Amino acid sequence: MLIALLLLQSGVPASAWEAKAKNVEARLQSHPHPMTAPQLRKPGWARKIQRADKRVHWTQRYDGKLYLFGVGLVQGVDNAELRITAAEDRARASLADGLASPAPTPGPRPGETEKRVERVLLGSQILDWYLDGEGNMYALAVVRP
Repeated sequence: MLIALLLLQSGVPASAWEAKAKNVEARLQSHPHPMTAPQLRKPGWARKIQRADKRVHWTQRYDGKLYLFGVGLVQGVDNAELRITAAEDRARASLADGLASPAPTPGPRPGETEKRVERVLLGSQILDWYLDGEGNMYALAVVRP
């Protein structure tokens, strides 16, 4: 009850923010900090990943733009700063996995795919975080490839 009251007073929505391409630009402008944006329930994007060693990514199209989302999960880390950083890095690794071509294509020079992925990842941003009751940290990253 106290948490809900604090959330209402701070103006932070109590419901989970869901990853929808149409809301990305507004979310990037508000861009909360992981510890100032608590959510009372686990968002749908965090439910997509079950294990920390998994890479989860998907795309959505909105208003003629393509968005690539990636989720990172960190389990069993007590240090809050490390937990946040590691979750964000794993979310970006999921983006990289989604950007890399599944099989070598004829024509590109060796290393060209890696350079392309690196360039695109420089423009990636973290949209959201979720910390569950067991101390598992989830991070959601987005990029427009």
